[in-house]
Amino acid sequence: MKKLLLLFAAVALVFVACNKQKNNGKQPEQQSDSIANTASLTIGVIDTDSIRENYSFSVQGLISMNKKIADEDGKLKARNAQLQKEAEEFQKKYENNAFLSRDRAEQEMQRIQKKGEDLSRYQESVQNKLAQEQQDFFKQLQDSINMAINELNKGNRFSIVLSKSNLTNTVLYVKPQYNITEEVLKFLNERYNK
Repeated sequence: MKKLLLLFAAVALVFVACNKQKNNGKQPEQQSDSIANTASLTIGVIDTDSIRENYSFSVQGLISMNKKIADEDGKLKARNAQLQKEAEEFQKKYENNAFLSRDRAEQEMQRIQKKGEDLSRYQESVQNKLAQEQQDFFKQLQDSINMAINELNKGNRFSIVLSKSNLTNTVLYVKPQYNITEEVLKFLNERYNK
């Protein structure tokens, strides 16, 4: 038994001595936390296209947004058609010398030009308003997704959650067990439909 203990102690001393020679008296290098903890890194991936297409809030929001765009487009087309009609009538009157004076023709031409400028400003205003509404909607959608991820990750299941979509697809492959889209979608729809 004493021989076995002596042998064990000798092997331990040789091991320690060899280890010191490898380091040449330097302290062993410590790995950074990001490298050392890689083995415990858990990743989740969300397909944002699927969320956008299947989350009730998103579906209803996109339908509403598309209706507003169509309505405004219809109004703009009607106003544009009216302006075009007035411009054509002016042109016919001008060619047929139907105006009482040159001043009256210029006044009518200026009125139509001003109406065209007003229509252009209105169109730009509508486009800006719709773009802002769209931006606000997508911010609300992103906030909802972030809230769902935070709620579902209260137990620290995931270290990183990535997003993938057809437009910004930086995730090229995901094992099915890491795709949490359905879980997030279910959470969002249950919360929205309450």
